[in-house]
Amino acid sequence: MSDANILPGRQEQRFASNLSIALAQATGVSRNVSASGIYFETEAGALGDSKILRFAIDFRNPQGMPVRMRCAARVVRIEPLGSERIGVAARFEEMIVERAEEGGT
Repeated sequence: MSDANILPGRQEQRFASNLSIALAQATGVSRNVSASGIYFETEAGALGDSKILRFAIDFRNPQGMPVRMRCAARVVRIEPLGSERIGVAARFEEMIVERAEEGGT
Protein backbone atom coordinates (compact mmCIF):
# COMPACT_ATOMS: atom_id res chain seq x y z
CA MET A 1 0.00 0.00 0.00
CA SER A 2 1.60 3.29 -1.04
CA ASP A 3 0.17 5.46 1.76
CA ALA A 4 1.34 3.18 4.60
CA ASN A 5 4.76 2.18 5.76
CA ILE A 6 6.54 0.75 8.77
CA LEU A 7 9.24 3.14 9.92
CA PRO A 8 12.46 1.86 11.53
CA GLY A 9 11.88 1.19 15.23
CA ARG A 10 8.09 1.06 14.78
CA GLN A 11 5.90 -2.00 15.13
CA GLU A 12 2.83 -0.83 13.24
CA GLN A 13 2.00 0.63 9.88
CA ARG A 14 1.59 4.38 9.78
CA PHE A 15 -0.93 5.79 7.37
CA ALA A 16 -0.55 9.23 5.85
CA SER A 17 -3.50 11.39 6.85
CA ASN A 18 -4.83 14.92 6.60
CA LEU A 19 -7.62 15.02 9.18
CA SER A 20 -8.67 18.03 11.23
CA ILE A 21 -8.04 17.71 14.96
CA ALA A 22 -9.98 19.74 17.55
CA LEU A 23 -7.96 20.36 20.72
CA ALA A 24 -9.34 22.29 23.71
CA GLN A 25 -7.58 25.55 22.80
CA ALA A 26 -6.60 25.08 19.15
CA THR A 27 -6.91 23.01 16.02
CA GLY A 28 -4.42 20.80 14.25
CA VAL A 29 -3.94 18.58 11.21
CA SER A 30 -2.89 14.94 11.36
CA ARG A 31 0.05 13.87 9.21
CA ASN A 32 0.13 10.15 10.02
CA VAL A 33 -1.71 7.74 12.26
CA SER A 34 -1.30 4.13 13.41
CA ALA A 35 -3.25 1.83 15.72
CA SER A 36 -1.20 3.09 18.68
CA GLY A 37 -0.54 6.75 17.95
CA ILE A 38 -0.74 9.89 15.88
CA TYR A 39 1.53 12.64 14.60
CA PHE A 40 -0.06 16.03 13.99
CA GLU A 41 0.80 19.68 13.50
CA THR A 42 -0.69 22.52 15.53
CA GLU A 43 0.01 26.04 16.77
CA ALA A 44 3.15 26.40 18.90
CA GLY A 45 1.30 27.42 22.09
CA ALA A 46 -1.60 24.99 21.76
CA LEU A 47 -0.46 22.36 24.27
CA GLY A 48 0.79 24.34 27.24
CA ASP A 49 2.30 21.89 29.75
CA SER A 50 -0.09 19.07 28.89
CA LYS A 51 1.30 15.54 28.98
CA ILE A 52 -2.08 13.98 28.22
CA LEU A 53 -4.04 15.53 25.37
CA ARG A 54 -7.75 15.23 24.75
CA PHE A 55 -8.91 15.87 21.21
CA ALA A 56 -11.50 14.87 18.64
CA ILE A 57 -11.13 13.83 15.03
CA ASP A 58 -14.13 13.95 12.68
CA PHE A 59 -14.13 11.84 9.52
CA ARG A 60 -16.36 9.60 7.42
CA ASN A 61 -16.32 5.84 7.77
CA PRO A 62 -16.11 3.59 4.67
CA GLN A 63 -19.90 3.74 4.32
CA GLY A 64 -19.79 7.56 4.23
CA MET A 65 -21.33 8.14 7.67
CA PRO A 66 -19.90 10.96 9.82
CA VAL A 67 -17.87 9.61 12.75
CA ARG A 68 -16.16 11.33 15.67
CA MET A 69 -13.23 9.74 17.44
CA ARG A 70 -12.63 11.20 20.91
CA CYS A 71 -9.07 10.53 22.02
CA ALA A 72 -6.82 10.80 25.02
CA ALA A 73 -3.15 10.50 24.09
CA ARG A 74 0.18 10.85 25.90
CA VAL A 75 2.66 13.26 24.29
CA VAL A 76 5.89 11.42 23.44
CA ARG A 77 7.64 14.03 21.28
CA ILE A 78 7.31 17.66 20.26
CA GLU A 79 9.19 19.05 17.25
CA PRO A 80 9.47 22.75 16.37
CA LEU A 81 8.31 23.37 12.79
CA GLY A 82 9.07 27.08 12.72
CA SER A 83 8.08 29.97 14.93
CA GLU A 84 4.34 29.34 14.71
CA ARG A 85 3.89 25.55 14.47
CA ILE A 86 4.94 22.34 16.22
CA GLY A 87 4.73 18.67 15.36
CA VAL A 88 3.34 16.43 18.10
CA ALA A 89 3.77 12.67 18.37
CA ALA A 90 1.35 11.09 20.84
CA ARG A 91 0.48 7.55 21.92
CA PHE A 92 -3.23 6.75 22.22
CA GLU A 93 -4.40 5.88 25.72
CA GLU A 94 -8.13 5.96 25.02
CA MET A 95 -10.32 6.18 21.92
CA ILE A 96 -14.09 6.38 21.77
CA VAL A 97 -15.68 6.22 18.33
CA GLU A 98 -19.22 7.53 17.97
CA ARG A 99 -21.61 8.63 15.28
CA ALA A 100 -21.23 12.35 14.62
CA GLU A 101 -23.80 14.89 13.54
CA GLU A 102 -23.75 15.92 9.88
CA GLY A 103 -21.55 19.00 9.55
CA GLY A 104 -19.21 17.87 12.37
CA THR A 105 -19.99 19.45 15.72
